[in-house]
Amino acid sequence: METRLVERLQRLNKQSVDRAFTVEALDWTKPIDKSLKWTPDEMITISYLPSYDLLTNAQKLRFNQLIGLSICEQFIWFENVLLNPALRSCKRIYKLNPEMNEAIDHFMEEEDKHGEIFLRMLMKAEPENYSKENPLRIFKLSKTQNFIMKIVTKFPQIFLWWIWIALFFEERTLDISKKYNKALKEKDVDWNFWQCHYYHMLDEVRHQQIDECFLATFYNKANPILRKINAKVFISFISSYFGPKRMATRILELMQEEFNDLSAETINTLKNEFDTLRTNVEFQRSAFSRQGLGRTYELLAQYDEMDDFWDLLIEESKEDHLGKNRFVRGTHSTILN
Repeated sequence: METRLVERLQRLNKQSVDRAFTVEALDWTKPIDKSLKWTPDEMITISYLPSYDLLTNAQKLRFNQLIGLSICEQFIWFENVLLNPALRSCKRIYKLNPEMNEAIDHFMEEEDKHGEIFLRMLMKAEPENYSKENPLRIFKLSKTQNFIMKIVTKFPQIFLWWIWIALFFEERTLDISKKYNKALKEKDVDWNFWQCHYYHMLDEVRHQQIDECFLATFYNKANPILRKINAKVFISFISSYFGPKRMATRILELMQEEFNDLSAETINTLKNEFDTLRTNVEFQRSAFSRQGLGRTYELLAQYDEMDDFWDLLIEESKEDHLGKNRFVRGTHSTILN
């Protein structure tokens, strides 16, 4: 097992070197088209709500654009506030082999690069709202939440749920890029936002495989009781994405400042429908299908402490992702092949 892990890391480390690119590889000269969408339609959470059509076309477009900005913000937070600090602590806490140390170094360097890409995208799109000092306008945590994250990343050997968060969101990143590819072909999204997600995806294909090495090295060797506790935390954290409220609420609040014709009544009607997303099949098919998360689901199915996770899903079950069953719908992830 250890030999296979080392060989896998050696291959991934070579890929990191051979496929490296810088922020300047992107074309930053093209202007952003503010008449276009910045996010593929299927990723707009409130478009699945019964009262979505209460918004005017202009309001729908602006909500779409703000979602596009919020996705960039979330990646900055995820990679620079959660992953990289946790990995720096792992290097301090664990006695790691040279291959894992090198993999983490490449990983952190690439995540720093992604953070810079998304920040430059934000500053290009709306320079009046973003700067290096203020990269987060929509995706903001409270002081208490920020304090908790500092504790989590300082002790990643205890708060192991960060590994599952990494697996979940880095595979989802690949699905986001596919959705942008489709929207670009249909000329339905701004090219600049497509470009950022395309370049992000180039590294994330490899990062998801490295996340599996983190799972084998850190999580699998942990105390079973600690794993059960972390499973509960992971499921609680992920649950919020199945009925997303906070981000959409924040965006609607910002829109109310921009649109005099966006009434409080309309906003409250939409907010009261957020919980319906948890039982909305079309929303789950778009955001949490096996096409987008097949490999993560396959891994989750192998851990009994994650059994409660499947209660979040409408059309997927643990049994769907065990053994031969995971190939039934022909959408098994081939990311590791």
